[in-house]
Amino acid sequence: MSAFQKNILSKLYQAGLLHDVSAFIPQNKRLSISEKLHISILKEERQVPLLLHQKLSAYIAQECFQIKDPLILNAIECHTTLKKNFNNFDLIIFLADKIAWDQSGTPPYLKDLNNALQDSPRKAALVYIDYLLSHNPLIIHPWLLAAQKQLII
Repeated sequence: MSAFQKNILSKLYQAGLLHDVSAFIPQNKRLSISEKLHISILKEERQVPLLLHQKLSAYIAQECFQIKDPLILNAIECHTTLKKNFNNFDLIIFLADKIAWDQSGTPPYLKDLNNALQDSPRKAALVYIDYLLSHNPLIIHPWLLAAQKQLII
């Protein structure tokens, strides 16, 4: 394995470890804490503060764990929704989050996602996004829609 590959794997490992580091913050405190930290908050995140955990995790990774690499921080920041102009690193962390989810049991979309992953990570991401959008989400995050458009192209 080359030094470059080891470096990327190390960065993926760090992003994977820290992507949900803000989970200790109670749901009912995420909005007020985000405001106090001057984290930009979208209308949809105000409606469903759970979505703020990705931005809070990026903040904690940077401020508490001294992660300065934008590749890692950006992937943490969009691991739940993906976003416009995502890169392959973001896509890997996004898919890993969907494959190893935080609920009991097996994700209902996992078989289709894994099958699509045999073709490409982009197709696998679309499988998840299509699944999510077809199951009446509380809100639709604009980053998710922007990523979906980019995936379709």
